[in-house]
Amino acid sequence: MKYIFNIRCIGNLFFLILFQSSPLLAQNSVSFNFYPHLGDVNGDSDFTVNAFAPLPQRFSYFGFMNFGGVFHSGDIRFQITEQNLRWQVAEDYPIDIVIQDTIRKGGDNDTIHVGIRWRLNNTSWLNHFFRSINLVYGVHLFPIRFDQRDVGGWQLSHAYIIKFPYISDRLYFSGFLDHNIQESNIPVIKRDNIVSENQFGVRLFRKLYAVAEFRVNDYRRSDRTNFGMGLEIKTNW
Repeated sequence: MKYIFNIRCIGNLFFLILFQSSPLLAQNSVSFNFYPHLGDVNGDSDFTVNAFAPLPQRFSYFGFMNFGGVFHSGDIRFQITEQNLRWQVAEDYPIDIVIQDTIRKGGDNDTIHVGIRWRLNNTSWLNHFFRSINLVYGVHLFPIRFDQRDVGGWQLSHAYIIKFPYISDRLYFSGFLDHNIQESNIPVIKRDNIVSENQFGVRLFRKLYAVAEFRVNDYRRSDRTNFGMGLEIKTNW
């Protein structure tokens, strides 16, 4: 199993060369999220960086990195990063092939998912409905999984953003829900685990937003839910 994760380094190098050697298209974005106020779990992430870039040949990139301790202990620590390389299978077609690399703090606990993304809002017979409610919504199905923890299972993931122009163009609500199905750390005993973050944002000035985020993490057997409040800075170029 470990040789697969050595191959991952080659894949990351390939993406770096692709990213640096090709001219980036419009709509590149990076956002910085700060959460100086957290709920009961102060050890949760309090600083997040999100990045998106469309690439040539129907490729695109999305990734994030989470850090903890920035505001709550003064000891900045890496927690998790997720790197996604997507390829749209055909022009004007709402299906992407996705390779997702998840790297966690600690050793021997990283995961590679391989699957597809269905962009429902870009589907011809659903497009009018999603535009009418100002919703962008995608579903990821990852039937193939390489996991250093050997927990097995598969993943169904949802991601969305909805805006409210009939109230104000300053508002948005976005988030994701990862449903990890039939995992097992102990032989014979299997369980489903959900990780979800749902964020409400209000634009204060230009690219500065006030945000409130509700989180669910089933991998914590206690304190499964948490709440964060802070600021977000969005950049586009």
